Amino acid sequence: MALVKIDGVEKAPLPDGLLGASLDRPRAGEGEDGYSFDLRGWAIGRDSAVEALELLDGERVAAQVTPDGKRPDVAEAFPGVAGAEECGFEGMVRALELQPRASRSGRCAVAAPASRCRGRRR
Repeated sequence: MALVKIDGVEKAPLPDGLLGASLDRPRAGEGEDGYSFDLRGWAIGRDSAVEALELLDGERVAAQVTPDGKRPDVAEAFPGVAGAEECGFEGMVRALELQPRASRSGRCAVAAPASRCRGRRR
């Protein structure tokens, strides 16, 4: 039985500061046997490297990861873009540290040097 279930993941439009981004995990319908879930994907800044990915629980930063993982697939899709080969991020989010709500909603934000890309977590 899954202790944490991801009900949905919504993709938000990219802000001007990002050239591209994708959230590979979590995926809608996934469940975890523990009280945490994976946060994985990639993000490329338009003019400079993305500094961090933040999972916001309301206005509070619940988790932060640095995009520094190798992503040859992204480098191939964005040839010649600085930082595309190491734009992957991965981290673990502790679900017990998230604020309890009757209707769970939050935001996942990719923080680039001058902007944030906001999405939603349910």
